[in-house]
Amino acid sequence: MKLQQYMARAGVASRRKSEDIIKEGRVLVNGQPAQLGQRVGPEDDILLDGTPLLGAESFVYYAFNKPKGVLSTVKDDRGRKTIMDFYKGNKRIFPVGRLDFDSHGLILLTNDGDFAQLFIHPRYDLDKTYLLELNVSLSGQEIKGLEGGVEIDGYMTQPIKIERLGPRRYSFTLVEGRNRQIRRMIETTGKRVVDLKRIRVGPFELEDLKEGQYRQLKIKEVERLKNEIRP
Repeated sequence: MKLQQYMARAGVASRRKSEDIIKEGRVLVNGQPAQLGQRVGPEDDILLDGTPLLGAESFVYYAFNKPKGVLSTVKDDRGRKTIMDFYKGNKRIFPVGRLDFDSHGLILLTNDGDFAQLFIHPRYDLDKTYLLELNVSLSGQEIKGLEGGVEIDGYMTQPIKIERLGPRRYSFTLVEGRNRQIRRMIETTGKRVVDLKRIRVGPFELEDLKEGQYRQLKIKEVERLKNEIRP
């Protein structure tokens, strides 16, 4: 198989990101600088940043209930807690998308780089649902304005669905995932998010998963989704 596909199967990164890594000259194949698109197999000696790259792993998929104050990354140079501090397995998994440091709730993790790239691609419009608590309630007019889209740094957000759940509590469903998007949308009303929890990503729900815990997703569910959204 092609080197970038092999790297994705080995859990290094998505195929596209693996291509970037190869172009950066970080990969050697049998002692020679790797070439984009070259074919490799388990018999080849592949080094990534000087470290041997093990053979392609079987794919795994997890739902994780991320606590607040935990980074949606594999490692952090500043020593802050990441999702990997909670993982007890031996696979080289990584997050699918991200969830803000100050937010909590559902995030998916896998070692399937192609699935991760497919899942977060904006063309497939996989929606996500969040539960919010604000410092002050939104008016009906403000809800309508947010649902239609607001301008943030010169960009108009896509329409979303908002449901009022109680005093200062709301459900937001949207297909985008820009950095701190919901918090910044709320800021346009002069109000502030007190708590933000993601409870659904596409067809996968948080359910009763406790904070800091993982749940392995069923392969048949993942494969069904991949077949539905694959171009």
